Amino acid sequence: MRGFWKKHPSTNGEALAPELKAADKAGAFPDLAEQDLIALYNAADLVKFAAGDWAFSAEQLRTDLIIVLSGHLELRASAEQHLPAEIFKTGDWISDGDFDAPPDEGHFAVLARTSGTALVIDPATFAQLDEDLQSYLLLRAKRITQTHLRQQRKNAQILFDTRADLLDAMYRLRAESGAGFSQSPIAQKLFAKVPKLPVSSLELLNKMLDDRTTRQEIVDMVAMDYSLTSNLLKAVNSPIYGFENKITNLNHAMLLLGHEQVYQIVMSESVRYSLPETPAFAEIHARSVDISRIAFVMAQAQPRVKPAEISTIGLLGEIGMVIVELLKNYNPQLDPLFNLVDPAEMGAELLRTWKLPDALCKTLQYQYYPEFAPPKRVPEDVRLQVALLYLSRRMYRALKKTADQDPAVFMDEYLDAIGLKDLSENKLIYERSLPRLVKEIDTLPKSLATMVKAEH
Repeated sequence: MRGFWKKHPSTNGEALAPELKAADKAGAFPDLAEQDLIALYNAADLVKFAAGDWAFSAEQLRTDLIIVLSGHLELRASAEQHLPAEIFKTGDWISDGDFDAPPDEGHFAVLARTSGTALVIDPATFAQLDEDLQSYLLLRAKRITQTHLRQQRKNAQILFDTRADLLDAMYRLRAESGAGFSQSPIAQKLFAKVPKLPVSSLELLNKMLDDRTTRQEIVDMVAMDYSLTSNLLKAVNSPIYGFENKITNLNHAMLLLGHEQVYQIVMSESVRYSLPETPAFAEIHARSVDISRIAFVMAQAQPRVKPAEISTIGLLGEIGMVIVELLKNYNPQLDPLFNLVDPAEMGAELLRTWKLPDALCKTLQYQYYPEFAPPKRVPEDVRLQVALLYLSRRMYRALKKTADQDPAVFMDEYLDAIGLKDLSENKLIYERSLPRLVKEIDTLPKSLATMVKAEH
């Protein structure tokens, strides 16, 4: 698109045009004889631009040589970009140094900050120049490109150092915010008021985490405890699951769902009975149930973890938010203060008072670290569990179309932590995990099943 280009009149060997003199004086054409400079000026196109114009397209940046004779240009990725990627002034060359490059849409364009002019040499014009002038342009463009590359390397190192400093600052801010509050008297009093998980549920949890436990032992344990069986049947026949036919006994539930899903439902109901019966806490619990099921599916592809453990972590992951909400309810005048409390620390401490396995407590303690810290900041013994919980939450938000999804600064590193460094987040969600959920769609909680159907 060169409709706005204006061809200048030939100099016919006369004195240099004023804009050419200015650019030459600024060092645009070192060691180039005046007659060659005039020949170049006559052969090339003279582009005039006004302030605010997008003077050159991404395609031109790829194929053309642009020499700024006057004015101020900025390289930008978009009109919304606040700071320019690079600035060009009188005498500067804009070139990739390759007149034979194929057209490329690219991502950058040049914005004029002031009015001015530029000399533009496209591949066709270049081909018409004599060999000496071609050699001069290629050599000069190559040297400018090399200088530009060295500067970009320096800039990259500066950006890397700045990024590291910012990430360290972010880590300190998040890791230290609200730290230690779980040991305060007010928190400890609140923990004592939260109903513990039933003994039978704790025994079931420990059985599921034990590699030596058989499927029949799980069935027998649920069958022998009336409260577990009763809670299970109430849950599977509730609107949360929405099965067409009523499930009347444990064997029917086992046949339809399998022992691992029965375990998840029993644990889910045990946790629900420990929470206050309010809409806010019901919402937290429903979200946790969906995340727990996603976590279970993700863990099935990981030989180093137990899916039952990950699903339990997903189920209990947001219990710290329940504690924070309870603090606000009991002490409304201190609401702004409790916004600074770390829900992960609160949840982990509550589970410790319940005497749950340390791996679960520790995973909850570090569960939000992937949002602001690389995997090396997470203890190695729970790193895989933390990564899977983080990725499960990301998948839940993706399926729910949550608009405020946080930027995944360390996503590649956490994918590497679970042995999937060659996989993107989208592929993990939509190609690896979603098909597994589709296969189980008839037994998923209704809310999760609805989201899965919308994607399938």
